[in-house]
Amino acid sequence: MEFACINKNNIFHRYVLPDAPIHPKATAVTGLHVASGQLFHKKNPVVSVDIKTCLCDFVIWLQSFHNPLLVCHNGKCFDSIILVKAFLKHPECGNLEDHISGFVDSLHVFKDVLPGRTTYRLESLVSESMAKSYDAHSATEDVKILQSLTAFHNVSEDILLKHSFNVHFVKNSIDYRLKSGECLTSLQPLQNCISSYMLKKIAHSGLNYHHLQLAFQRGGAEGIENILGEKNDDGQVRATRTKSVIAKIFDHFNALNQKE
Repeated sequence: MEFACINKNNIFHRYVLPDAPIHPKATAVTGLHVASGQLFHKKNPVVSVDIKTCLCDFVIWLQSFHNPLLVCHNGKCFDSIILVKAFLKHPECGNLEDHISGFVDSLHVFKDVLPGRTTYRLESLVSESMAKSYDAHSATEDVKILQSLTAFHNVSEDILLKHSFNVHFVKNSIDYRLKSGECLTSLQPLQNCISSYMLKKIAHSGLNYHHLQLAFQRGGAEGIENILGEKNDDGQVRATRTKSVIAKIFDHFNALNQKE
């Protein structure tokens, strides 16, 4: 793994020796692989540290700045999750929220600054805006070019703040993903009844197999319809009100009930 962050000309960079094997497909993309406990980048040995050392060093580096925001491209779905998870796994490195104000997802920043594009991949933004190419699989080059692209488009502090989010938000996202994953696992007995898309939608709503089973036991098809179709505070349906989906779930539990 390669980790990098930049503020003007001040760069933090570490190669991190991974705990698990690097998949061959990842090696093909990043050029990183491990042999006999040594990390290599494009077949050249590199100095690496463990993740704990990297995080502790990063905290020391962050102390040079006052409440910085970490800007990451597609950071809401990827970088922020990985970084916060790492700090949660290594609390001895300190609390990340004590050292940063939060994160900014530059993907959404450029959707605001450059509306109407068909793609917001960083490589495309750089190529089409700045007529440049760069090594997209180098963490150092990634942060350098993102900083240059932000400056090139004169992205204001107000726009950055508009698309910022704090560490607490990321922690809630991690919890949500964990609970959704657990719900999805529990819903697997229904995989032959309804689509995988609908299974995920139900799981993301916070419902698991036991919830649906209990709704069936208490109210039959109407009970299932009520729990899946109840509205949240925004007036949105929790999961679905589609009659065919409700009927298939009812049939599943009804068949089990008749077997008993």
